[in-house]
Amino acid sequence: MALNINIPSQVAQTITNGVTSTAPSQDAVFDALQTKENTANKGVANGYAPLNSSTKIDSQYLPSYVDDVIEVANYAALPNPGETGKIYITLNNNLLFRWGGSVYVQVGGQDPVWGGIVGTLSNQTDLQNALNAKFDDPTGTTAEYIRGDGSLATFPSLTGYVPYMGATTDVDLGEYELKAGQIELDQSPTGTAGVAVTRWNNTQGLSETTLKGGNVVLKNGQDLVARVVNNTGIQLSKSSYQVVRVTGAQGQRLAVGLAQANNDNNSADTLGVAIETISNNQEGFIMTVGQIEDINTTGSLQSETWADGDVLYLSPTTAGRITNIKPNGNTGHIVVIGYVEYAHAIHGKIYVKIMNGWELDELHNVYINPATQANNDALIYDSASSLWKNQALKTINSNSLIGSGNIVTTYIRRHETTSTYDYLGFALAGTSESTATWTLTRLTLSSSGISAVMHATDSWTNRTTATYS
Repeated sequence: MALNINIPSQVAQTITNGVTSTAPSQDAVFDALQTKENTANKGVANGYAPLNSSTKIDSQYLPSYVDDVIEVANYAALPNPGETGKIYITLNNNLLFRWGGSVYVQVGGQDPVWGGIVGTLSNQTDLQNALNAKFDDPTGTTAEYIRGDGSLATFPSLTGYVPYMGATTDVDLGEYELKAGQIELDQSPTGTAGVAVTRWNNTQGLSETTLKGGNVVLKNGQDLVARVVNNTGIQLSKSSYQVVRVTGAQGQRLAVGLAQANNDNNSADTLGVAIETISNNQEGFIMTVGQIEDINTTGSLQSETWADGDVLYLSPTTAGRITNIKPNGNTGHIVVIGYVEYAHAIHGKIYVKIMNGWELDELHNVYINPATQANNDALIYDSASSLWKNQALKTINSNSLIGSGNIVTTYIRRHETTSTYDYLGFALAGTSESTATWTLTRLTLSSSGISAVMHATDSWTNRTTATYS
């Protein structure tokens, strides 16, 4: 039996549109209807989301995690209250905010997003303006740099420069010198003081230099040393600190022997004190002026007792030795070697400053004629040469005024003074005064005293007419 069904035109059209060949069966119609959405479910809960005119789904139909970033025109346009978990962008200044529960909190400090860039990513006008204010790409080379005015300049040559302060290794200048207005030394050096090294000694308050051989450290500004050849025949050493004198020259250096204050030849050329071990006929350093440290200065080496401040002399009894006993003209020549700075058996110190005493004939205004020098000579001043010269005392009849016995009993004498002269006369005792030959001395008197002294040989009676010279 046939079933008559009245099918609405919309359905009929839908069925017709879905038919591609023969007319559909009733089951096919119902199946087609089952695949369609009910328009009443569009945009409602448990329904479906509609498309807008741009074939997009509006954000109100999307879950929150799909639209966590919300753009608004400005801060005033931010929704109140906001939603937790969303980021809000104010388009007028591109700042980021989040809802803090009661107020909006700016994200990422106070700087605008992208450094204050405005506009779209395809037209970043402020970024372009900032870039335009920068220097153009330089067209120079790696040997050039950009000056403050934007121009290119060539790096200066680094040839001859040394590293700045803070170098971590030695600076080797090769054979080139280092020139500077001044050089400051580290006051607490930690390196090794090797030969030819100069560094600061803060204890001494001066710089010091290690000399050839490495045994002697020169305290600059305080010590003077000499490099000599040991010609003593023995080994010299700092521990014995022998005193040496010049004996000649050898190998283009001074040769030295042991000094001794027993005579002028052994003491006059005293030069210095040994400050390192020097084998015989080898070179080494001696101290001529300065401080010797770390030696025994108690006096025990000399069988004496030394104290701080003692004056030290060249020994007249032992060659090369020092003594704190001052020689005299009878025991030896006086040669000052130096002073005890610190009396100690191990760390003793001597300050060396050699001062050789002068012989009488070494004075610059004294002349001793070795051809005429004799016992009982006196120094007589010669105004013609401005020198003190040796001369025998005046004699009477070839007999010296200096003789055996007392001059008063051995000779007779007379004295007379006039307004112009003062006469002195001597004659041998035991002779007649009237017939004796007198040694006469005439002193010329003046308002300022005695102006001339002259001598003659004649009788006392002829004292006023004698020939004086």
